[in-house]
Parts: sequence; C-alpha cells; structure tokens
Amino acid sequence: MGQANVNKIRNLPMAGMILGFCFIVGMYFAVRGELHLLATILGSIGALVLIAAVAGYFIAGAISMRSAVFICCPACHAQIRVMGSKDFCLRCHIPLRLNEDGRWEAAATTTK
Repeated sequence: MGQANVNKIRNLPMAGMILGFCFIVGMYFAVRGELHLLATILGSIGALVLIAAVAGYFIAGAISMRSAVFICCPACHAQIRVMGSKDFCLRCHIPLRLNEDGRWEAAATTTK
C-alpha cells in the first residue's frame, strides 16, 4: 500500500517527537534512581529533540499547505490533497499521476 507525499514529509518529525518523549521518560526513571547527572543529560537531549521535532512538523505543515493542491480522486471521488506529479489517494490508497493535459488519473500499478 502506498503512502501519500503529504504524509511522507511528516513522518520524520513525528518520529522525533516520539524519541524526545522517550528521552524525557528516561529522565524520569533516572531521577527516581538518584542518577541526577544522567537525568540532566537525558532531559536536555529530550527537550532539544522535542523542540526540533515540533519545528520540523511546523515546517512540514507549512510546505504541505503551500504546495499541496486539492483534487477529486478519480477512483473514490473524495476531495484529497496531492503534491507533485505522482501521489497516492489518502482515502483509497490508489496511485495517482498527473497527465500532460493537467488531469489526474489512476496510475497503472505494477506488481513484482
């Protein structure tokens, strides 16, 4: 199953948020175990990773708002956002491509 370009650019910041929260949870367990230096290091890394991930998620959202266009999916007739000349429908996950005449159509899928 394919993944839409709008979602692809958001995956890395989302993983960064999860990683930042993991560092902060590690800080909590380090404080409970009386390892204050380790807790300080984990808390600092967790906060920096979390701030960078939020900034990255904001930038990814700004890019998708600026360059993504709304189309009607030719297969399921849902209004979706696409980026570039090849993308996937966010609802029915069918591959889409932009024709030379500017219309979107379901791309032929090849199975290997």
